[in-house]
Amino acid sequence: MSRATATAEQAVAAWMSDIAAQSDGNAHYGIEQAVRTYGHVQLPAQALAVADQLVASTGNDSDPSKKAFAEYMKIKALHWNGRDTEAITLASTFNQAYVSSTRARIQDIRISAQLYASALHLRVGNPLIGDSILAVIETAHPNQYRDWVRFYRNIQNPSQ
Repeated sequence: MSRATATAEQAVAAWMSDIAAQSDGNAHYGIEQAVRTYGHVQLPAQALAVADQLVASTGNDSDPSKKAFAEYMKIKALHWNGRDTEAITLASTFNQAYVSSTRARIQDIRISAQLYASALHLRVGNPLIGDSILAVIETAHPNQYRDWVRFYRNIQNPSQ
């Protein structure tokens, strides 16, 4: 085992312990770090395994945003594993599951997942679907996510 892998495993174990002790959205940073740590050392399969574990362990949490954020990170981990179509499908399922949530934090996570899916659609050769996702966000939330949508539009159409 490489030193980087050993260090990543220690870091992820520490983040997982921290996540279990956190409530509210305070766990979001730990969730992101636990998944990203393996991504940083080029271990995408481990990142996906951690994301799966987090989704499972946060399923009964009193704070639904913890599970929502874990699912969002799973979408990213699927992409890092070259499983873009699965990531797109999960993002769509995720959107449907949380679209009626009244919690602002969950809506931000949901929109982030949709923005990420729009970029993934471009990656798999479906730019029109990605663009339609951005249009839906713009229509539903005319000003709230304007900067985020502009960023993703620039990814899809760099000349604009």
